[in-house]
Amino acid sequence: MTLSDDDRAELRSRYVSWGVDIVRQDLRRPLRQAFVSKEVNEFAREWVEETDEKEIRREARKDQLVKILMVVAAIEFGIAVGMNLPV
Repeated sequence: MTLSDDDRAELRSRYVSWGVDIVRQDLRRPLRQAFVSKEVNEFAREWVEETDEKEIRREARKDQLVKILMVVAAIEFGIAVGMNLPV
């Protein structure tokens, strides 16, 4: 059995509503392989990996933004001190 695009879209929608932790737990259940098709299990694993990678990239962007904001705040503080403004 091969998953159609509609099947993949439906599974993706379900997984998003369940959340990555629930899908990950479900993949670890004993005997899942006996009751769920190989294609669905493979798609679920791919979805979990893809979601984890997105989360890692999102966290990296947040870290970069925090660093940029800290530099901007330090520059503004330095300008305020240099201009003898109250901080």
